[in-house]
Amino acid sequence: MNEAIQERGENTTDLLIMNDKDIVYKDSVMTPTIATVSNDTDGGYFGVQEFLRCTSEENNKQELNSDDKDKEILVRLEEGDPKTLLYLQEEDKDSVTCLKEGSRDTLVSLEDRLTVHGSNLSRPNQEKLSSNVTQNDFLMSTGSALYTHVNMLGDAENSSAKHSVKRNLVNKTAQVQEKSVSNRKSPEYILSIDVGTTNIRGHVYTKTARLQGSATKQQQLLQPNPGWFELDPQKLVDDVISVAKESILDAGLQAEQITCMGITTMRATFVTWDSETGIPFHNFISWQDLRAADYVAIWNKSYTLRTLNAGAKVLHFFLRRKRHLAASVLKFMSKQVTMRLLWALDKFPQIRQRAAVGKAMFGCIDTWLLWKLTGGNIHATDYSCASSTGLFDPFQMEWSGIVCGLLNIPMTILPVINDTSGDFGWTDIKTVGFHIPISAVVADQQGAMFGQCCFEVGDVKCTMGTGTFLDLNTGNKPHASIAGLYPLVGWKIKKELVFLAEGQSADTGSIIDWMKSLGLLNNVSESSVLAQSVPDSGGVVFVPAFSGLQTPFNDDKAVTSIFGLNPNNTKAHIVRAVLESLAFRFKALYETVLTETKIPFSHVRADGGVANNDFLVQLMADLVDQTIDRSCNGDMSCLGAAFLAGLAKGVWKDKDELLALRQSDKVFESQHNWSSLKPLYHQWENAIHRSENWFPSNY
Repeated sequence: MNEAIQERGENTTDLLIMNDKDIVYKDSVMTPTIATVSNDTDGGYFGVQEFLRCTSEENNKQELNSDDKDKEILVRLEEGDPKTLLYLQEEDKDSVTCLKEGSRDTLVSLEDRLTVHGSNLSRPNQEKLSSNVTQNDFLMSTGSALYTHVNMLGDAENSSAKHSVKRNLVNKTAQVQEKSVSNRKSPEYILSIDVGTTNIRGHVYTKTARLQGSATKQQQLLQPNPGWFELDPQKLVDDVISVAKESILDAGLQAEQITCMGITTMRATFVTWDSETGIPFHNFISWQDLRAADYVAIWNKSYTLRTLNAGAKVLHFFLRRKRHLAASVLKFMSKQVTMRLLWALDKFPQIRQRAAVGKAMFGCIDTWLLWKLTGGNIHATDYSCASSTGLFDPFQMEWSGIVCGLLNIPMTILPVINDTSGDFGWTDIKTVGFHIPISAVVADQQGAMFGQCCFEVGDVKCTMGTGTFLDLNTGNKPHASIAGLYPLVGWKIKKELVFLAEGQSADTGSIIDWMKSLGLLNNVSESSVLAQSVPDSGGVVFVPAFSGLQTPFNDDKAVTSIFGLNPNNTKAHIVRAVLESLAFRFKALYETVLTETKIPFSHVRADGGVANNDFLVQLMADLVDQTIDRSCNGDMSCLGAAFLAGLAKGVWKDKDELLALRQSDKVFESQHNWSSLKPLYHQWENAIHRSENWFPSNY
């Protein structure tokens, strides 16, 4: 390449664009007036962000169209392919900048048309450049290279001209980038995959957050024993790949047109596998699974944990650190990974055997998907997913050596923890069928929080899907709870770290599905109509506890119950009682979060399939005397993952752009009738207490 450049001679300026074997030369007496190379290490990309304006004598210039104006070329490299090089030669010094491994397609944005010196083009290149040149013509695939070679005037008599050129370098980066984005002819698309408890969804979004295409597959939940909930690991991967392909197809696109990909998953559903063979030791054990209930009961009553609690309480008394306060009330829960993983380690001894030689791996759904989709190259998770396992110390921002040591969990099996928005490798074309960068991994509720644009302290979102999840943005410090609220990492993006306080109820959408299976209703919207067809529940009270009771009751042994049935009740009364119970659970979560954190709530934003019920959301607003804003987009987890992925790849420059994209479906104002609802709520609380501690300890 250098020999070819030298053959062009001195006193020339060459712009070389190499794509496979085709080279376009710009030479003769063309002079660069603006050429700036930026190196933004924080953003993770390198680019020529200024115009390179070339002029030439009229008799030596041949243009691609009839426009006789000088042409401006904007060359911007955004997270290019691993082998893409930006080569800048100035004076006698070479500067070579290699883009980071695993980065995105080299993006070359063209302003107007490309002016070329026709006499220096071979016939194939003349034919190739006979039509208008657009951005897509310069999208480089992996292994391509783009060289920008500036050969300045080297002799002494022209040195002043050389320095004059350098003095004319103008910093117009912001204006050029804005103009470039507005003139791009190839839009940017983001693929987002959401692995939920009941469904796997894939959505393709545009830069304006418009849904371009989507696909869905229903999850096949396995129940080998009562209270056990599992997923087939390989089928999950196959279904995710299928949904991804169908989403792209539904969008009318090809995989090459996808800028990046984000993944969001339900939390605390894990698997372990052999890193050499890639074969799981067991199925995924779901977050709903109750097989480790005995482990939870035994450990929570153990002298070991009591000693830990007491020691932490003493330390908190003297040091007043939130970490010690959290440890003083530490209790294990079935929803966390900890006890279920301990059960798996006991039941499958080969896990410890392989871990002893560094050949066993642990991961929740996000980690397993990364491992499989990248062809076994990436064993990682993000902070939001890690913080949801019970194995993570949010105060130290690392895997908890105390918890793992206490339970004898080998830490060698745990994945690396990465930022939520960043580099998670590329999909393996042999495994997946396409090559797309994965630039975000986020837990479902944290993803929904980000999708709802709850970026400020005091922002609250309530997702009502399979369960009800109430999340509060607590800022850059975790909240230490004594009532069952769990301090979670919302997201980590470079230096930005956001924590959430979360309360949850496991049974919401599952209750709606149960009513549908009984023939009480056909869909969520029908339940709203039925509930409003009667003035009240007719004395019926319902307790939703298929998976026990979570915050603030925290009872795995609680039972689902119906109280107050009489011969005059209809299915409308039962449906209304069920919907009221879901609103009451929201009320209990809301009051717990508000009381514990003492952070004023700025607003409440609702999403999820069950939140499409107007009767339910209005009752929620009345119970807490708060306005509730329901989002237009029902799948906020997927949108949040897309936002995070797009931020990593420069689709959006910051969160302010995302705020402008959020849209409301309906705003529910409180009718200020808490006094009339208060007796019903207290009656439901009594029903809760009667449903607690129902099942025996060996259930």
